Amino acid sequence: MTATRTLVRIYPSHCAGNRFSAAHESRIEGELSVLSDQDVEHYLLILGNAELRYSGNQYGTKQQNICNRNPIGLLKELHRCLRSLNPDILHLHTLHAGLAGGIIARFLRKRPLIIYEIHGAVAFESALRHKSASKYVRFLLLYVLESLAIVLCDRLILV
Repeated sequence: MTATRTLVRIYPSHCAGNRFSAAHESRIEGELSVLSDQDVEHYLLILGNAELRYSGNQYGTKQQNICNRNPIGLLKELHRCLRSLNPDILHLHTLHAGLAGGIIARFLRKRPLIIYEIHGAVAFESALRHKSASKYVRFLLLYVLESLAIVLCDRLILV
């Protein structure tokens, strides 16, 4: 008999504020149905106040919001939460979660496998859409931060 593994997914609140597309919900439900047969505890951590509205609860998914406007306070709260969950796998969704989760995972006693899901093309495109000269500064900053998030993870998923 194998031990139960813990998977924690972290989403920033701007992802959770809107309803996921049917394709994304279907993908998440498919993953959860597979994981439910393999002794995996699944947690959703949302960085902010938003509710994540999808039907994963039928698979025993537990959801928790981490709300703190102060970035240092948010990192402390995230550290406390991840330390108590002691995840085996940490799935980070977008740049905000990639940076916060990647940094905090370095300070856990047992370091989880860190999977970072990159949505970079959308973010880079929106940064370049601005009509000001600062669009290049935004693009460069986004590039540097995305590179840092990639360095902090073990595996990548490109979306």
